[in-house]
Order: sequence, then C-alpha cells, then structure tokens
Amino acid sequence: MPFDVESLPLELKIGQMMMAGYSGSAPPPHIRRRVSDGSLGGIILFAHPSLSAAEMRLLTARLQEAAMGGASGLPLLIATDQEGGRVSRLSPPLTKFPTARLIGAAGSEELAEEMGAAVAAELLAVGVNMNLAPVLDILTNPSNPVIGDRALGDDRRLVARLGRALIRGMQKTGVMAVAKHFPGHGDTSFDSHQVSGAVGQGEEVLWRRELLPLRAAMEEVVGAVM
Repeated sequence: MPFDVESLPLELKIGQMMMAGYSGSAPPPHIRRRVSDGSLGGIILFAHPSLSAAEMRLLTARLQEAAMGGASGLPLLIATDQEGGRVSRLSPPLTKFPTARLIGAAGSEELAEEMGAAVAAELLAVGVNMNLAPVLDILTNPSNPVIGDRALGDDRRLVARLGRALIRGMQKTGVMAVAKHFPGHGDTSFDSHQVSGAVGQGEEVLWRRELLPLRAAMEEVVGAVM
C-alpha cells in the first residue's frame, strides 16, 4: 500500500528530505528523537566495524520501528556507500566486492548486473535499502586523487552501459541506487571532500562526455542522483 506523503504537515514533508549520519555503533539520543518526531527521513551508515551483521540488522529494524511508529508513519531511507573496493562501508561478513575498475575491465553487462544484485541482496539482509552507488564518473584524469579505481573506466559509453547494468541489478533486487557524482568528477585534480574547485572543460564537452552516463542512469530510472 502506498504511503500518504501528501497529507503530512509541511514540517514533516521537509523532514522527509533530510538524511543524517552519526558516529559510534548506535544512534545518539538526538538522532533517535528526530527519527521519531519525523524531522529525519533518512539515515546514512558509515563504517561500523564493531557491529556484526545480526547487530546491524537489529539496529536498522529499530530505526524503522521508531520512524513508522512516530509522527510521520513513514519508513526511513537507510543508506550506505557499498561501491566495492576501497569504498565499502559495511565490513565482513558482508562481501568485499571488486573495484569498479575491475568490473569495467571485464566489460560484461551481465556480470555488472549480477554484482549489483548481489550487493543489494546483502544490503537488504542487514536492513539497508539505499546504496550510494554506482560511481558514473569517467576517469579522464588518471591522477585524480579521489576517483581512481572507483570509476568503471575512461570510456563514456562503457561507463554508461555498465552503470546501467549495476543500477538494474540493485533496483530489481529492491535497493535504491544512487548515480554519482553529478555533473562529473572524473576530470578533477582535487579531492572534493577537502576543497572545492572546477574543471576547465566547456559545456559542449560536459554534455557529450560527463553527462552521458548520468543520462543513461536516468533512462534506467535510477532512484536518485548525487
């Protein structure tokens, strides 16, 4: 049955657009309070190495209970970055999947879709319903300090094709995929977690190259874009 968002007061509608993270193995009181009062619609989980899979499942179930029994009555988006390779927030026994670069080197849509489905199945098993992946940046600058092997490759059509397959695998399994990073981070020479900046390419190159995989993701009806 669809959830009735339209009937919510404006304050709760705004709350459903907010997502927060926290440090530690359990959400602090202010996070739990905001989940219950409807002023948070999502939680992002970073690395929690001290939690087993069963403990992670219990944590997410309690967060969902607090949300659905609270002011909004709506379930939470519970997100993490489970790209594979070095950006894998959830630790064993969840699988450490290969980097996007290796998926790109294989060049197989079938393999990419299977990996997307496998990642999603493990996330669902611990109560995560949104994956901040796949990376759809084109690695046009090999010295890029933040993208590197997180990219499927340096060919825009390959990135678009395999990106769609990863999204398809995740979403058919029940996890919302998030294409990133709009409008394209592969040609940068900086880490945007640390500094802001720009690339020197013009609009024509942006439309022809960086935005091609993101357009492909939208054609696949990706759940969200970062």
